[in-house]
Amino acid sequence: MTDRTDADEVLSSLLGLLKNCAGLDLTAEIQHSEVCGESSPEAIQVELAGSDTPLLLNRDGELLHAIEHIASAMLRLAPEERDRISFDAAGFHAERLREIHRLAEDALVKVADAGAIHISSDDGP
Repeated sequence: MTDRTDADEVLSSLLGLLKNCAGLDLTAEIQHSEVCGESSPEAIQVELAGSDTPLLLNRDGELLHAIEHIASAMLRLAPEERDRISFDAAGFHAERLREIHRLAEDALVKVADAGAIHISSDDGP
């Protein structure tokens, strides 16, 4: 990943394209943070806001994920580095995480209510 200043310039350029070419009303707050246990590079979180935020969140955040993918390409991140940048809007990712946790808890309750699961030899290959 490039340094912080270069990354901010690339992300500002992307936001400019979204505003000027796509006509989206969005602002961005860019935050850098260290990745636990690693000296570099930093993680980048971009929070998008504006009247067009609902467009980003339609279809399970499809446009938000597409923008994140484009930003990764613009920053020339290697595939293993792509998780170092994340885009969010209106708490979309936090809400999705809460939903995943709720589903996992519901599944655990169902398993606990059903008791021990017995797998017979007929179930496997």
